Amino acid sequence: MLLAAVAVCLSLPAVAFKGPPASPLDKPIKIFDGPGVPIADLLFTSAADDEVPSPQDIQETPQVELMSENRFPIRSEKWTIGPIGDDEGRDIPSYLLTMPFFIVGYDRVSVNWMQQNLDILAENRAIGYVINVESVAQMEELMRLTNNELILAAVPGDSLAETLKLRHYPAYVDQQGLVR
Repeated sequence: MLLAAVAVCLSLPAVAFKGPPASPLDKPIKIFDGPGVPIADLLFTSAADDEVPSPQDIQETPQVELMSENRFPIRSEKWTIGPIGDDEGRDIPSYLLTMPFFIVGYDRVSVNWMQQNLDILAENRAIGYVINVESVAQMEELMRLTNNELILAAVPGDSLAETLKLRHYPAYVDQQGLVR
């Protein structure tokens, strides 16, 4: 039987497979060949002056704040406070997570949940996504109520709800998956 299979293979004509015709993009194109340029020259040049700013000048530049009033309110229409159903969050690729995260809002249920789980959340360095919060003052209140031990970020949550296939919060996700 084995000899018959080998004979059939040997009797077949040899076929050479060729890929698509070569294009000019198949080879690297050299755009510039010369000595390097210091990165500071590229980053800090301007038409007005070619002087590189000092570290003091850079530190005095105002930074965009994550807790800026113009980022609020954060409202997520696809989320509801309550227990997570068995049909929610089934296919979360949690094995890809490098850090656990949790989802909360500015409400009594979320605050109680964070306070009850504060030690575990802080120990696991979980990042908190606050998906329903009206103002900087409310975010500051959440941080105060959790003794400033947690990293909390106000984020719109509707796309997160679609991605995770979740509708209810509070929720916690780590490398083992969704904790109900």
